Amino acid sequence: MISIPKIGELLQITILRTNSKNIGTIAFRKFFLVFLRRVYVI
Repeated sequence: MISIPKIGELLQITILRTNSKNIGTIAFRKFFLVFLRRVYVI
């Protein structure tokens, strides 16, 4: 039996591999900016 979380992980991996150049960089920039704001604002 394949659990649903594993299927979700496989889908995320395939999506990240196919769109790593576009979505990956954008998502990383957004996460990085939010992380910097939380660290330095405090």
